[in-house]
Amino acid sequence: MNDPVRFNPLASAFLADPYPTYRQLRENDPVHWSPVGLWYLTRHDDIKAVLKDARFIADDIPERLRKRGELLAKSGGNLHHLNRFFQGMFLFSNSPQHNAWRNMARTAMTSLTLETVSRVCADVVAELLRDLHGPDPIDLVAHYTEPLASRTIGRLLGLTDDDSAAIQIACHRIGQVLDSTLPLEDYPAVNEVTQDMLARLDKTFARGSSDFMRRLAAAGQDLPADFVVPATASIFFAGQETSAHGLANGIYSLAQIDATKTAGKHHEALSANGVHELLRFESPFQCTSRIAAEDVELRGRKILCGQRVMLYLGAANRDPDVFPQPNVLDLNRDSRGHLVFGAGSHRCLGAHLGIEEMQIGLTALFRAFPVMTLCNPTPTWRKSVTLRGHAALTFIPNSGP
Repeated sequence: MNDPVRFNPLASAFLADPYPTYRQLRENDPVHWSPVGLWYLTRHDDIKAVLKDARFIADDIPERLRKRGELLAKSGGNLHHLNRFFQGMFLFSNSPQHNAWRNMARTAMTSLTLETVSRVCADVVAELLRDLHGPDPIDLVAHYTEPLASRTIGRLLGLTDDDSAAIQIACHRIGQVLDSTLPLEDYPAVNEVTQDMLARLDKTFARGSSDFMRRLAAAGQDLPADFVVPATASIFFAGQETSAHGLANGIYSLAQIDATKTAGKHHEALSANGVHELLRFESPFQCTSRIAAEDVELRGRKILCGQRVMLYLGAANRDPDVFPQPNVLDLNRDSRGHLVFGAGSHRCLGAHLGIEEMQIGLTALFRAFPVMTLCNPTPTWRKSVTLRGHAALTFIPNSGP
């Protein structure tokens, strides 16, 4: 082993471009121990194995929230609504509870067929493209990728567009909790927006306004009474965060290679394989975590029971042992082995729906604007360890030939 790599996942240089650090870790210290008490994994085979290994269980974020709530209670505050949300997020549950919750969601999602998703997504795309015109710069994140993601999943779930927009804002704030770096004094504000989000979903369920809502309620009859609404919130969160960031990252990547022509005519129909490659190349979810349920040895390092393991999906998706020339975007590459959607029992249930949404959204945008020249060639990345996406992508619609 070479000299240990100094790794700070909060460093601004790392957040701007994590891939050189990922390479150093993969090559020199793939099972990296941090002085803060965490393990960091960066190789594809290690991460995939851990995701499928029953000796590693879901990270108990609800328990960490409970402890933060106890601290806030000393000054009269609480995190009741955040706790309610995360208790329903089956990403952080384990068997047998996880299996019951996942089966409930799978039953409800049978209403979200590819045909239905395609129709709803195409309608939203057409609406948004009608507003992308004029001589002034337009931010594609604010006016295309985020509303496309939130309105599509929102309409599928039976929400109004106004509710979807408000819930998306709440999801962005909740996403900060996943990084475990949010100051304690900021938690009450996140708890407040979570309260508004859950209240909007409560009203939607009371209306029974979609087939999805009705199926979810029926499938969840044997589960705790207060679980169905938070579960719906978690489905919205997972669906729109992946799609919004994936769309923005895809637009930026395609715009960058337009001049080289290596993408071919990407304003023509983008294949599902091409979408997988875009997700692999710039993963919207950069990392997830697990807890060792017993002592486990990995590459000669002993991970002790109870220790937290950070799985850097973004590093796995640039692993040259799985994806030759990983830093090259090749839309003809078979990238289906990427780990953006996870693996094992926690693999994303709606992965195929997200692929469909990105196909439609990116193809339509580049058909409308075959020459995509961005005003900010240097990307402005969101400040997040877990989620990787653009804060803004501005372009001038009428600037092309």
